[in-house]
Amino acid sequence: MTIEPHPSYIDLSPHEYGVLLESINDTRRRDLSRLLHTTLSNLPDDLSAVVVGSDGKQERHAQSRTEIVFISQNHYPDIQQKLQERLKPYQRPHHLEFDYDDLPGYWWMGQATPFAYQYQLPDKIYPGFIFNSIPIFGSDDTFLSMRERVLQELRGPTPVASEINHAMRKQLKDHRKIIRTGMSGKRIHFNPDDGTIHYDDRDHVLGLKGSFIRGIQRAVGLHVVDLVNKDPDIIDHLVKSFPSRTIDRIDFLHSVGAIDLSMRDTTIEAYNWSLQMHHVIQEVFKNDGEIREVTTQCDLSALHKNQSLALDFCYSI
Repeated sequence: MTIEPHPSYIDLSPHEYGVLLESINDTRRRDLSRLLHTTLSNLPDDLSAVVVGSDGKQERHAQSRTEIVFISQNHYPDIQQKLQERLKPYQRPHHLEFDYDDLPGYWWMGQATPFAYQYQLPDKIYPGFIFNSIPIFGSDDTFLSMRERVLQELRGPTPVASEINHAMRKQLKDHRKIIRTGMSGKRIHFNPDDGTIHYDDRDHVLGLKGSFIRGIQRAVGLHVVDLVNKDPDIIDHLVKSFPSRTIDRIDFLHSVGAIDLSMRDTTIEAYNWSLQMHHVIQEVFKNDGEIREVTTQCDLSALHKNQSLALDFCYSI
């Protein structure tokens, strides 16, 4: 039996789909914000809650779960347990994900562990994890302090900055390879010869996510590294004004002269197309019961065009 995605995933242009997705994600964040304001009273004033991952980038697919991370200026050792007790009844109906030993994520500004470490693990260096987030509850000052700290970690010839830069460049190199070949090790993510996209997130077969999407995201991140090292004064501007959506970040890079107008437009085109195709196959996977690898076909000429555009941007830094 052929498993088809919902028409809204395939009948819209990539740009139209991106507009729809932004609206859906905005509604989702408002619902979560209301939930937190209802359930999380009498907590420290300096606590901030942000959505990360695809929610933070405003491109969440309905299949995905939402991860909320809490940040504070001061340290509250028992706060994760308190937050879990209050949010646990809503975890399943609101599709919430607790990735810290079944506890909500919690970081505080005085911690020694760099904020660039996803889940505070030194082998997961992704500064965009927390930086590409949107506040939905609590202290705006804490949220802005977090953004400044992440950007400061990217600066200078410090051991932390060097470690982050090295890790991000290795990640980008890996993403470029998958964009070119469609393969990571023995896993086939897509076939550049016939336009078949493969997906099974149980086995890290990620279609266009681990190639086009993450490659463009990582190149955006390295452009930010370049900006803060060339002109540290731009950090204040980035803290207050750097957007969360990837396509808006690409536009921002053009506004500060990091990329030209043509690259801005073609990279946004490639990203919108890749994200739409990624959600198409996520929907196929969901409709098939999430029990096995699924495939779908994309237009081969569109694949080759956007493959070239994505690689152009991924080699721009």
